[in-house]
Parts: sequence; structure tokens; C-alpha cells
Amino acid sequence: MFKSKLKCLLITLFDVKGLVHYEFVPECQTINITILIPEKWHQKNWLLHHDNARPHTAVTVQLYLAKHGIALLPQPPYSPGLAPNDFFLYPKIKRVLKGPRFDSIPEIKENSKNILKSLKDEDFQRCFDIWKKRWNKCIDDKEGPGAPPKFEDEELEARLDENPTQT
Repeated sequence: MFKSKLKCLLITLFDVKGLVHYEFVPECQTINITILIPEKWHQKNWLLHHDNARPHTAVTVQLYLAKHGIALLPQPPYSPGLAPNDFFLYPKIKRVLKGPRFDSIPEIKENSKNILKSLKDEDFQRCFDIWKKRWNKCIDDKEGPGAPPKFEDEELEARLDENPTQT
């Protein structure tokens, strides 16, 4: 079986209640923060968690987040297993798309949308339960000055419970 030469980029934002926003980046378009403006971004009652990939840590992204008052829960360095897209969402999509060959980008997008729509609220809740356990294990392993807050921090815990983290 040959790998498909067709590729498309999917950007997702989700929280403990489910998918908040997704979009496919048009071919040959540069990704910038302005294409990601779901309604929830205008509310100030949530935290953003993403990995330390270069597009996420770029100065323009950091300035945009600061300018718009978007609270960021920083990803500890060298902790790739903490990004929910990487351990939960994208593997689910890849598992289904791995076998068949697709002849067109629209076909890939349609199949991806069907997978996203098939996910249940409980799947996202379970994802964030796993995320919390992974986060606390990471912090236990990296305790000391400069370590990210542990989820025993009552203020952070309460904020995350009532306004779940998006990724």
C-alpha cells in the first residue's frame, strides 16, 4: 500500500465539552492567527493550551494572544505527550484515514469531518481527564523553581473545571 501524496492541514480547537472550532487551511495559504477567530475567542473565561511548536511560540502569535487578553497555560518544555491533539484527536482521525487511498482533497476533508462529527462529548471529557493526569505526572517529574502549576492549585483547578482548556 502506498501513502497518499495528497495532504491537507486541519486546525482544531476543542474543550472538555467537545469540538469548538475546526477548519481546513486552504492550500498554499500561510497560517496566521487571524484565520482562527471562533466566537469563543472573544470570551475571556477560558485558557488556551497548545504545544511548543514554532507556529504556537512565534512572537506574532504571542503578541496577538497578549493583545487580546487570551490566557495561556504554557506547555512545559520537552513534554510532547501533553498536547491533546497529539495524544487524542489526531490519532483518532489518522487511524480511520490510514487504510484507504483518497483521490482528492475534498474526499479527505469529508472523511475527516465525519470522524470529527462522530466523536461524543464523553470522548472529550475522557481526553481531558487523561490530560490532567499527564499534566500532574509531568509536573511531578519536573518539580522545582519555574515548574508549571500543578492541578492541586485550587484557583487553577476551579478555573479549568468551569471553563475548560482548549487546544
